[in-house]
Amino acid sequence: MGRKMRSYNMMFDDRYFLRMMYKVAQEMTIMCNTMVQSVVLDLLPVLTTFL
Repeated sequence: MGRKMRSYNMMFDDRYFLRMMYKVAQEMTIMCNTMVQSVVLDLLPVLTTFL
């Protein structure tokens, strides 16, 4: 019984950890997207002058 309870707690911790990692990955993706967008917007006039 105790062993089963411990494994359930470990599973719960893993799920919580995965959720936290997913949130962090989402935040990183949003940050990267905004950075890429700003860089592209900055480079767009330069590219248009070259083209």
